[in-house]
Amino acid sequence: MFKDEPEDHSSEQRKSSSNITSSIMLEVVESDTQDGKKVRSRGIFLLPNALTTAALFAGFYAILSAAQGSFNQAAVAIFVAMIMD
Repeated sequence: MFKDEPEDHSSEQRKSSSNITSSIMLEVVESDTQDGKKVRSRGIFLLPNALTTAALFAGFYAILSAAQGSFNQAAVAIFVAMIMD
């Protein structure tokens, strides 16, 4: 190429960045068949989200308990949050 012409690396960069993104964002989806059709089940994502939400609530409760002076309850709530997360 000539020095005056700008090199177009955007398509090569898009390909490499899409490969990186697709390798990072893997999704595990269980598929069932019902009446000969594939049915995608999203139930597998419910449990991890519920555990994370419970950990957030336990951490919030620990902050409230510590602010009121109940340090034993706050320590137990932190331990519960640690187990949940």
